[in-house]
Amino acid sequence: TLDSTKVVPVGMLQFGQERLAWQATVNEIAQYDLLANGQLQDELMDRFYAGKYQCRDIDEQSELTRLGVDVSRLILLDDQYVHRHTLTKPDHERFADVRLKSVFRLLDLKQQLMESDRVTLIGAANYILLVKKGDDKDPAYPEEITNLQQNFNYIAKLPVIFSDHRLNIEIISPKLDVTLNPEKYDVLDNRIGARILNTIGATGSRSGQRSDDSLKMGRVIARSMENRRNMIARYLERTVGKAIYEHEKNAGVFNGKMPKIAFVPNRIALDDDSGVAATIVQLRSMNELSRESTLEYFGFDQAVEAMRRVFEDESGMDDTFKTMVPFGSPGVGGNTGAAAGNPKPEPQPDTVGAAQGGAGKTGGRPVGGGTPSKNPTAAPRRTSQGTTKPKGS
Repeated sequence: TLDSTKVVPVGMLQFGQERLAWQATVNEIAQYDLLANGQLQDELMDRFYAGKYQCRDIDEQSELTRLGVDVSRLILLDDQYVHRHTLTKPDHERFADVRLKSVFRLLDLKQQLMESDRVTLIGAANYILLVKKGDDKDPAYPEEITNLQQNFNYIAKLPVIFSDHRLNIEIISPKLDVTLNPEKYDVLDNRIGARILNTIGATGSRSGQRSDDSLKMGRVIARSMENRRNMIARYLERTVGKAIYEHEKNAGVFNGKMPKIAFVPNRIALDDDSGVAATIVQLRSMNELSRESTLEYFGFDQAVEAMRRVFEDESGMDDTFKTMVPFGSPGVGGNTGAAAGNPKPEPQPDTVGAAQGGAGKTGGRPVGGGTPSKNPTAAPRRTSQGTTKPKGS
């Protein structure tokens, strides 16, 4: 992984014909000149560098100079080994447009808020001492006030002050009720985070309450991160994966199937909606959804899971772990029964389901699930023919 700040797109940018050049330092360009003249041997430089870039377009040279790039020290990178991936952008643009101008104002507001809290905290270390003499019923005499004013500077330094009940001393300091309040910073931090992560946040509220919460924001952020990671995976497949697939030493290794890059874990789970997950599983059990769609929701690839299941079956791992399915017959849903010498039973037709237009799956009471109630006092059950006694009563 190269330093992206030192790689500059050059050449004809239209229609995806851009080239990548390395901004070399004075020492790096000197080393490359020695390599070009045959005075130095370096396998990495010889492989990744494709020669100095000769800029013949005046407009491009002016643009690169405006970006702070020294055109005389640009070395072309070999397209066979060096690729780049950016955010979505048009081909004619040199760099992806990251719109963060609105963040600057938010950062300035946050700086001012921090300065305000800092001044409040510094002011809390200082205070005003208010000394009162007398009250409404017995006000202080002018002589008492003058005497108190002249002598209090000395009296206040003593740990104990002696006076009558008419002397009242108050400390006046700034209030710290809203100092370093996290809610003030959350308003700005949420806006800044939304702009950086390209997420959407609610701008309005009702009755002073926010219309979004951490769960909704987590979903939006997770989907945005998953989308970026998916784009990076497709980029690696087009460049690195394709190069490995087409290499002459890997001929016949992949059996004509294009490899696919998978992340572990497949999903960025910043939130968990158990209700939606249960609905997906229920739709799958009702044959309303395909297995592939169900696995895709949970972040699994059906082809990869099929390959792994075949490997587990052929390697004998099912016999080792003895996987069991709840309410399953011996040998069904695993090799537990088969390992014990019990053959897999033939599935019986579901007559009730077939009569009602069902899928014909095996139904009935699971093995070991008990027998019908024999209690004659049990409550009757209702059927289409009327009310009857429970079976076996």
